[in-house]
Amino acid sequence: MSDLLETIQQYSLGDETDDIILSSQNEQAKAVFQLASKASLQLNILSYELDKHLYDQDDFVDACKTLVLRNQRCHIKILIQSNENLRRLDHRLIALMQRLPSRIDLKITDKEQKDFPETFLLADSYGIYLKRSPGRTNAIVNFKAPLQVKKYSQLFNKIWDKAHLDSSLRRLSL
Repeated sequence: MSDLLETIQQYSLGDETDDIILSSQNEQAKAVFQLASKASLQLNILSYELDKHLYDQDDFVDACKTLVLRNQRCHIKILIQSNENLRRLDHRLIALMQRLPSRIDLKITDKEQKDFPETFLLADSYGIYLKRSPGRTNAIVNFKAPLQVKKYSQLFNKIWDKAHLDSSLRRLSL
């Protein structure tokens, strides 16, 4: 395991104040998993189509499941810009959402936000994973960035309020 992956693994939300630059998909997946596994109240995800290398990983989905089952007040909100591939392909996070529909919500952004360039995950009031544009390979993670998280939470909520539910990805549990 690389030094960076070991470093990321050691952090808890509220521990670190500097941005950590992530240059590989493996580092990014580990960072997203660590944020999800350290969260206690909420995760907000904005992604073009829920990147499989980040959000369709067993450890990430298990962390999300543990999060929502451990705390009744916990909620995961997911905003996507496109659902085309998600409707055709199996995705573990979508399957979890279908099993726990009252704890995990998914919406599609409105037309104004279809080409929003940033992808991010917000964990509680501290943690952020941020990739500034889809074509870039680098991303950042920070385990203690309350001002940045507040800014992106406000943006997320603004987009969320205008977004619409996607009934094609929902399944009724009987």
